[in-house]
Parts: sequence; C-alpha cells; structure tokens
Amino acid sequence: MNDHAVNTTGAMNLVNSIPGALALMLACALLLPTGAAAANNGGIDPRPITFEPEPLTKLHPKLAWIKRDKIRAAWVSADLHKPYGDTDKTQARVLADGGFNTVIFAMRADNKNRSHMPYLAEVMPANIEAAHAVGLAAWVKMSYGTTHQDPYHRYRDPAGKLATKTCCPLDLPYLERHFGRWAVKFAEAGADGFILDTEMYESDLSDYEGPCVCSYCFRAYLDVFADNGDTIYDSTPAAQRGIWLREIGVYGHYSRFAVKRTEDFLDSIRARCQAHNDAFILGYASILEHLPGNTRGFGTSTVPCVILDESEYTSGPTFTMRRNLQYIEQSGLPALYIGGLWINQNRPEQLAERGLLAALYADGWWAWYAWALVTKPDATTGPETSNPYGRWKGTKSRAYWDVLEPMHARLEKLLAGDRAAWPAFPLLDAVAPVPTGRVPLRQGQITLDGSLDDPGWQEASQFEMAIDRFGKKNGPENTFMLCHDDTAFYFAARCPIPEGTVLPEQLRGHDHPRAWANHGLELFVDPSGAGRRYAQLILSPDGDTYESAIDYGHAPGAFQFGDLDWNPAIEVGVQRTEAEFILEIRILFEDALLTRPRHGETWGFNVCRSSSAVQSWSPTYGPFHLPGRFGRIQFVEDR
Repeated sequence: MNDHAVNTTGAMNLVNSIPGALALMLACALLLPTGAAAANNGGIDPRPITFEPEPLTKLHPKLAWIKRDKIRAAWVSADLHKPYGDTDKTQARVLADGGFNTVIFAMRADNKNRSHMPYLAEVMPANIEAAHAVGLAAWVKMSYGTTHQDPYHRYRDPAGKLATKTCCPLDLPYLERHFGRWAVKFAEAGADGFILDTEMYESDLSDYEGPCVCSYCFRAYLDVFADNGDTIYDSTPAAQRGIWLREIGVYGHYSRFAVKRTEDFLDSIRARCQAHNDAFILGYASILEHLPGNTRGFGTSTVPCVILDESEYTSGPTFTMRRNLQYIEQSGLPALYIGGLWINQNRPEQLAERGLLAALYADGWWAWYAWALVTKPDATTGPETSNPYGRWKGTKSRAYWDVLEPMHARLEKLLAGDRAAWPAFPLLDAVAPVPTGRVPLRQGQITLDGSLDDPGWQEASQFEMAIDRFGKKNGPENTFMLCHDDTAFYFAARCPIPEGTVLPEQLRGHDHPRAWANHGLELFVDPSGAGRRYAQLILSPDGDTYESAIDYGHAPGAFQFGDLDWNPAIEVGVQRTEAEFILEIRILFEDALLTRPRHGETWGFNVCRSSSAVQSWSPTYGPFHLPGRFGRIQFVEDR
C-alpha cells in the first residue's frame, strides 16, 4: 500500500425526497488522505503476509497417468458394484469401458451425529474395490455446508450481518469435525482422493461475501497483529468490525490472514491423508477459489489440488475456462483444472464434443451427474431423464456411450500425436471482437459536480453501453465519456434508472463488500493489457466507491476479492434524479497500478452494470472479471 495515497470516500448523502418534485443529489468529492491512517492503522501492525509461488513441477510418479491420459471423471452415487441394467457388467465396468478413468462417489456423515458415518464400513470399501477392479481411480466426495450441527461459529460478513445457518469458514474445530477427519479415514480405507464440494448446501448464503469478521476470526487476527487487542475487541461493535478494518486500511491484510489460516488448516488435512498414501489427491468443486486458500492448502508441487469447476456446465469450454487456467498459471498455484459438464443439459453429441475440448485444453473433464449414464439405461421418461439428475430428455444411456467411447479413443490418439491436429479452441474474440476507443487529451475545465456541461467533456470520447454481457441489446441505454490529462484519467457516465427500480440504500459506504449490487457501474482498468494485474472500481448512484487491485501474483484469493487496501487518489461527482444518475470520476495516475500512459499506449478497459440486464461495454460471455474480454482504449495527445 502506498502511504501517500489519497482516497475519496465521498460526502454523498441524498437530499430528502420532496413530494411531487425530483429528488436531486449533487455531490463534490472530498479528498481524504489515507497516509495518517496507514501510519497508525488503529493499533494494528500489518506485518507482511507473503505467499511464495508453488506451481506444479513434476507430478508424483503414481500420478503420471494424469498428464498422459488427462483426468476423465464420472460423478456418481455410491453404487459402482451394482449391475448395469440387466447385464452382468458392474456400473464401474461400464464407466471404464466408456473411457472414464476416475470415479467420484459421495459419502455423508450422520446429520445428527457428525461422529458417525452410516455405511462407512460397507459402502465405501465395496465401491473402492469395484473401481480398482476395472482400473478406475476412486475419489470420495463430501459436501461442505450440508446440515450444520452445533456447536459452530456463524459467519459474519464484512458488512456486519451475522448468518443464521452458514458456518464461519475458519471455525477450524468445526471443519475438522465436519469433513477433515473423514478425509483421513477415506485415505486410510484405500481411496485415491478426496473432493470437497464447496457449494453451501442448506446454508442461508450461497457464497461468502468476503472474509469472516465473527468474534472467533476477529479475535484471532488481533491476537497476532495488535498490541492492544483486548481494547480493540471490546471497543469495536461486532457489526462495525468490517467497517473498522476498511477505515484504518487493513481490510486487505485481514483478508490475506484469513487466506493463510485456510491454507494452513487444509494443508494439515492433506498431510495426514498423504501419510497413508503419498499420492493421495485432494480437490474441490465447484468454483475456483470459492474458499480463498483452498487450492494451495490441498495441493503441492507434485501432488496437485484438483479443481472440478462448473463454469462449463451448460456451454462447454469458453473464455471463462481460459481465464481460470491463466489465473492458475500466473498465480503459481499447485493445481489441475477439470472442466465440468452437466449431463442433463447436454445432448450426447454436445457432451462428447465439449468433453474432448475440455480434456485437451485443460487437465481433463468431469461429468455431473454420471449416475444417469449407468442407471435404468433404457428409460426415456422418469427421474433418469429429468432435471437435474437425469439424462437429456427422452435419451437412453446408450446414446451417450455411442459417442463417449469413440470420443475418448480419439482423445487418446490426439494426446499421443501432434498438437497441430487438435480441434481449435472456441475463440469468442472471432465471434465478437472487443470494442476499441480513444482517450483524448482533456481540452477544457472539468468540475466534478455531476454536470456534463463543462468544456472538458465536449471534446471527450463518447461511448454507448446498451448491450448485455452476451452482446445482445438489452437494458438501459447508458452512455459514458473518457479523456485524460498529464495527471489523471477522467470518466463520466449517464445511466437511466428503469421505472420501478428501488436503489439499495443499505449498501452505502466506502468499499462495501456488496457494492456490485448497488445498481451503479463497475470499471475494469488493465494498464498492461496482460490480464494479470488490473483495477476494479465500483461507483454507486450515490457516489460511494469501491476500489480493488486484482493481482494474480500478489496472494491467493485475489481471484475472489482482490486487495481492498489499494486506495488510489479519486474524486467523484454525482447528480441523481428519479430517472437517471450522472457520475464523474477523476483518478490520479500513480506508480502502483495506474501508471501515467504514454502517447499511443493501449489499456484494457471495460464498463459494466450489474443491475437490470447485466450489461457490459465489451461483451464478456461470462462473469465481468474476464480481462481477456476487456475492450481496448488508446491514450492520445490530440482530440
């Protein structure tokens, strides 16, 4: 963090509504130096928390098959030893004959007694034996958040809200009781791997919205980094902890500490499992770095963490997969990435084609829910062909095997041959090239008051943003403008407020963890254009700001939250009525990330709006954080 940085948190309070009149809000930004806060840090000593890169080197000899054959995993129920239809083949044999080399089956502890796992001694050995008998690697899966059992700490988000059912992601005794000890038992029993499904089933949240600030987590941080931890703990209300961390400039540091704790805990589970099998694999589904720190915790440079991602579930490999692979490489993570496909949402020929591409260009593919491929093979109606667990409607299982068996044979041939013979990866750039634009030199005065009548805006470049992230015309017709001078980058936007829209006033404040949901705009700025290090700025209709530096090489977890201790020098002006809001922002060029551009220099850039239609200037065909799909803006010294 730059101790001389300047931040605008914005004095942006909406004037009370007047019946029959427009509610008008005019706000000029306040420059608030953060240097004093950075020097004091509220009694916190933010000693550096470092993460050395730990990329894959040479796979463990027992895992050499992964690079040779790629992982081809079937996610099933625990019935591998049972017959396939009325044949004498086991379900495991049918999967192996179809070209799969790995099977993932579920085990679950007693919901009312986490010390007991029903059928552990009967079901698991039978399934491991059935898998091994036909050469399949056997990985056992457990769900992360299914039916919590007290005692456990509840998650408190950085905005102060306490969850009612979601567990604190760093309640280490609870997590050990919930899944850690069972992973070790699976290794003891002869399984080849353990997969943690991090979807938060039966929780009141679908995702963690930042590091937990419950009493357990906040206290742990103070014990390490505060000399007067008791005073801070007693004087900071629970609902204000996240705000306090942001105000004193250590929120990003706090986040990295949480990542480190997660990594260390999972690393201890991994070590205990690998004491029984030194090639025992650990991994997770379903979102890359859903729990920041889990990749490094579960993986090593020779025995990788396997990531079973769901980004490809219904579309197959896209630019999102390429971004995820790039993140793993640039972050130096010990991981293999496996693209997932949802059987019920893919016709047989689609499943085969997309599985081939995922296996070639990533580290393999996995099928959810492959139970549908080995259960009641001749059924064309009923659960076997219904959402979400069945096959494509009206399709028998043989239709899948007719294309999967030759696809896997083709895969083996392609992997053994010349890469030039591979089918091309789907390049979305060829379908919709990213937009481009010029950023001219400012030609007149700009006053940041929410009015676009200033001389400086008259010669600025103007752009339209009325399409959604898939390139279809949809939603409000937003416009924005760009220009620059020797010291700063200027952005302005006019954004309609669709009739009936209720703006979320509760999401106010600087660096609010749910700022993306405030109906404002998100700016993505990538000076290098390489996608490895870029800025995310969120601007609310009331002028609140959120600034995050996304740096793949800085620390694990940057993929999810970035570094909120990055506070560039910003001024904001905003004007809002019932029908629209106008934003102006001035961002000083600074050495840390947004360096002053040279004439002719090109940056990656995108403008997005998550409300209404999920719009973006440059279509991403996926989430907003896709730097490879950012548009390109060129800084010029003329108009």
